[in-house]
Amino acid sequence: MDARQLQSPTIREIGAYMGWSSTSTTFRHLTAMLEHDLIAHIPDSPRTYRVTDKGLELLNKNGGIKIDRQA
Repeated sequence: MDARQLQSPTIREIGAYMGWSSTSTTFRHLTAMLEHDLIAHIPDSPRTYRVTDKGLELLNKNGGIKIDRQA
């Protein structure tokens, strides 16, 4: 497995994946998800965003997206 697959994406990478050109927009959405405990991260550390169990439950239930947590 490539080591890059083990890293969380950067804010720019998340924004690009979503089709947003503004890192400000991406950060605003990430902040909202943090406030709702859908994601977690280590403050002031890059590449530490992780989907929480609550976030996985919401994705699996409402979005039809099936994600298995990697150990």
